[in-house]
Amino acid sequence: MYQVDIRSRIPIYEQMYENIRRLILEGHIKEDEQLPSIRELASLLTVNPNTIQKAFKQLEQDGYIYALQGRGNFAKKLDIQYRNQEIEGIKLKLKETILEAKLLNVSLEILSDYLIEVYKRGENR
Repeated sequence: MYQVDIRSRIPIYEQMYENIRRLILEGHIKEDEQLPSIRELASLLTVNPNTIQKAFKQLEQDGYIYALQGRGNFAKKLDIQYRNQEIEGIKLKLKETILEAKLLNVSLEILSDYLIEVYKRGENR
């Protein structure tokens, strides 16, 4: 469930952030469900607890989790407005990617075929 790739160029805290964010968005971590403790995750993944703390802090700032003093971190309920903000972010990323593909003369047909293929497979990064 929780995983990091130590060989990746992506910093571990960013991997953890994205991993937990995705688990919340996909509903694998439910609203108000407690996340593992920082120490527990650090031990499980053999990473520095400060790395996990940094990911949790960013998740809290971005509205995915909330912390209760002395009790731990919990998944937040994501409301309609928040989901709409996420969709706008996706649109922006798609726009940038499409414009880059256009500069490289990638055809619309190739782009749309690939988009459909990835969407249907549910492919992760």
